[in-house]
Amino acid sequence: MEMQGRIIRFLCILTILIFVFMNITNEFDPLREGIILDGAWKIALEDSISFKEKEFNDSNWKEEEFIYKNVLIKKEVEKLDKTIWVRKNVVIPQELLSQDLMLYIPRLPNYHKVYFNGFLIGKTISSPEDLFNDWNRKYGYFIPKNLIQYGKENTISIKTYSSYEYGPSKSLTIERAKDVLKRINIYSSSYTYMYLTNMIILLGMSAYFYFIFTRMKKKKYSYFATLCFVTAIYYIDYFVSTLPIPYIVFKKIVLSCMFFVPILGVLFLREFLSLPIYKAQKINIYIRIMIIALGVILFKDTISYYKFRRYYMIIFTLDYMYIFFMVLWDYFKNHTKKKWIYPLLLIILLMCGHDICNALRGIFPPLGFHLNIYALMIFIGIVALDLAKEYIDIFTKAGKDGLTGLFTQSYFKNELIEIVKDKDIIKKPFSLMMLDIDKFKTFNDNYGHLIGDEVLKIVSRIIKETSPENAIVTRYGGEEFGIILKGYDEKESLVLGEKIRKNIEEFRLKIDENSSTNTTISIGITTFDPKRILIHSEMLIEEADKALYYSKENGRNKVTHHREMRYKR
Repeated sequence: MEMQGRIIRFLCILTILIFVFMNITNEFDPLREGIILDGAWKIALEDSISFKEKEFNDSNWKEEEFIYKNVLIKKEVEKLDKTIWVRKNVVIPQELLSQDLMLYIPRLPNYHKVYFNGFLIGKTISSPEDLFNDWNRKYGYFIPKNLIQYGKENTISIKTYSSYEYGPSKSLTIERAKDVLKRINIYSSSYTYMYLTNMIILLGMSAYFYFIFTRMKKKKYSYFATLCFVTAIYYIDYFVSTLPIPYIVFKKIVLSCMFFVPILGVLFLREFLSLPIYKAQKINIYIRIMIIALGVILFKDTISYYKFRRYYMIIFTLDYMYIFFMVLWDYFKNHTKKKWIYPLLLIILLMCGHDICNALRGIFPPLGFHLNIYALMIFIGIVALDLAKEYIDIFTKAGKDGLTGLFTQSYFKNELIEIVKDKDIIKKPFSLMMLDIDKFKTFNDNYGHLIGDEVLKIVSRIIKETSPENAIVTRYGGEEFGIILKGYDEKESLVLGEKIRKNIEEFRLKIDENSSTNTTISIGITTFDPKRILIHSEMLIEEADKALYYSKENGRNKVTHHREMRYKR
């Protein structure tokens, strides 16, 4: 079991490190020697999507920056389904005469042809009619030296197609051929391996936590396994370059996975933090699933797909805002003990919000950074560590206490969480009892630890024999015990508590041939009423503890119910 924990920790840390290292390698590779083609380009449009050669008058050309633009979002409807010509004059200095040069184009969507001083130097393999939009490729085109006019203006022309977007993700450059080839080779291999590796790791995590779900039967493990699975499928979009299925079918699958992430995120978080899923949250989830299904059925091509994605992003944004404020609400209302997760969740939601804003505005992420990828992997990695640790702890520490044979504290807490979440059980009252041996330290000091251990064994046996068969009897820690009593209301739990107290008080422990002694126990009880709203299971432990301490402060050797304690005060 410890080996499983180490493997999970290693995979989580490896996943995050791969993302950080690969993205730095890909996006911060500096220009060593060459020319950056930023600033204004001259741009002209053809009225059809034909790629036949065509001359333009000077009046047809307009100056604007040649960068990534979203046609639908920017409302540049004249560029929708058009052929776009871009042209720029550049002076190549004499200092580069000895160098073999290449034109480097980072992530240019759709089909394109590239000309240098009127001569074709490269084009994409796919045709304008091919719907596949390969964002996962960078291009490098060799510029023959006999075409270059050193020290004079040279004209670079690019003919590209616009569907709902056009333009490169970053500025084009003219660089040494060896630098461009090295960059493209590193990018092609590392980018593919990065997302492929993370997809494999996520699928492995999904299988592992689904296996845990089959053993533990806790919904949070199944939700987390499914979250890992849909995230893995979503990442295919970042490295795939060929498809065995139609492109539009592939985009439907990826889109569905993307939009199921927040749905599964809400379901998982509520279970992970032991919080109830409210009716409004369920209704929201059902509506979201219906909208996703409707959109997947309706859009037939890339334009209708992108329009649906655009409008759905508004709902997507509202959903993230809802999750954001839900996290804040739960934090300030102290609804869970896992306080460490809230700062992490807020940072992750802000990172995702950054990318959502860019998507809504049609802006390509600066330097290619998709912060939501980091957010998802950091969240999945840290939560996987916590879930794996919890699972391992249950099976390595939470079995039976070695001295008394009773269940241990972690098993007790996990069972209580499951009981609180079980709707069939909480339709009926159930009680929680906390017990503490009176003056046990003094008893240990007077008679020694061996006699003290004997007392713990005897008290454990009396509690176990007196309790009903379905009770979960636990050595909570030291001389403290806990009992979960399913189906016991306030009156029944008080009767049982008094019976346990009396049986322990009446038992005589033989110290030696001439002497014997007895011990007493203080008991605190709380009862869960089905009509009551319970934020988290540990509230019951806190109430039973308060009742226990009330018993100890008021003479010991007595039974107190939490409700009775409130009335007495």
